[in-house]
Amino acid sequence: MAITLLVRFTAKPGQGPNLRKLLLGPTGAGKVEGYLGIKLCEDINNPDEFVLVEEWTTVAAHKQHLAELMAEKALAPVEALLAVPASRRYYAEVFK
Repeated sequence: MAITLLVRFTAKPGQGPNLRKLLLGPTGAGKVEGYLGIKLCEDINNPDEFVLVEEWTTVAAHKQHLAELMAEKALAPVEALLAVPASRRYYAEVFK
């Protein structure tokens, strides 16, 4: 059963448009084992808030990819725009 990962991003005030550009950029995840898909959502009332919805085959597959990104410092440009660190939570589907 696939898992859903929700990642919440809160940009520094006024940095939402810059964060959106980075989050919409190429991730390379499509070539990563275990990656199934992604969707980016922006808060209707706050353009500095985003939620990334990712689908993975397993938590381990995502954690492996995240470790590679961290080792390459690929997330540094995103982190520089954040007011607080991104939060990540894994979910299992209950009903469809």
